[in-house]
Amino acid sequence: MASLVCGIVGGVLLSVIFGIIALGKTRPGGQRGRGMAIAGLALSAGWAVVIAVAIAFVALSPTHTVSAQDIKVGDCFAELPTGNRIASVNTVSCDRPHAAEVAGVVTIPDGPFPGDAGFSAYNKECKETLASYSATALLDPGVDLAVMKPTQDSWQHGDRAMVCVATFTNKRTGSIRS
Repeated sequence: MASLVCGIVGGVLLSVIFGIIALGKTRPGGQRGRGMAIAGLALSAGWAVVIAVAIAFVALSPTHTVSAQDIKVGDCFAELPTGNRIASVNTVSCDRPHAAEVAGVVTIPDGPFPGDAGFSAYNKECKETLASYSATALLDPGVDLAVMKPTQDSWQHGDRAMVCVATFTNKRTGSIRS
């Protein structure tokens, strides 16, 4: 997206430069092409407005898509991710209503893919991580613990992070971190 925006902005910038040069070389009522130079400048201004609005929309968007491998402690999820293979999540500031919050990341040692039985041995660590992250979370009936485990494919690519996620029965505003 950034290269597309830069390409468009660069194109707009060049058209403005060439339009100004063309206006300088033509005189009112003299050479032909003055109207086209003015039209080019007007179109460039229109594109500049469209680009500015698009950038503002993206920058002010409350949610941001984050790769599952870039999730970190304290991230809040706008919605609970679903499925067995989660490639990305929509994060949101914890000041906004959110459905889940990352309480910890447990790193599993290298070795063969553990499978469900092997991962269950680390569930206790996730529970302890949640208790350290929020002293009241385990006592709150509206808080549950979900675990995002590496898939066999991501494991083969070096993913050893088991993400411990506090999920909420009802969306919350503000972090549960204590």
